[in-house]
Amino acid sequence: MYQLEKHSIPRDILEIEITENIQVFSSSIIHNHLHDIEQAGISIAIDDFGIGYSNISYISSLPISKIKIDKSFMSSIGANLKGEAILRAMIILANNLKIDVIAEGVETQEQRDFLETNNCLLVQGYFYDKPLDEDQFIQRLQQFGIKYAKNM
Repeated sequence: MYQLEKHSIPRDILEIEITENIQVFSSSIIHNHLHDIEQAGISIAIDDFGIGYSNISYISSLPISKIKIDKSFMSSIGANLKGEAILRAMIILANNLKIDVIAEGVETQEQRDFLETNNCLLVQGYFYDKPLDEDQFIQRLQQFGIKYAKNM
């Protein structure tokens, strides 16, 4: 936490992202650290949700503020009814627990529409843009009329 104060970084804009795995969720020491992080005002997200440890009980016992549904679930949209049902269930679970849910790997209009219809309003993926380097990002901002000085 010292580095946050040293560099004047507001805690409420920082998010720790962890990938679900058995080591993280089975350790009481890590549980305590995660609660300390939350108490410090830093949010915690679980990345690649649904493909790792997948013990749903930890979602209610840990201070998780966001889950990021793994991109592998996006391929089931329009192709696999069981996969769609699982995706819907994850979204409903997160929303009912008041946890933000973001879908990773959205590549098509059909996927975006399915997610919006099922109340997953935060999405990321190639549907919107591919990863950009700094110069490409500045150009993209300029396309939207946003001025950005490179040496800020």
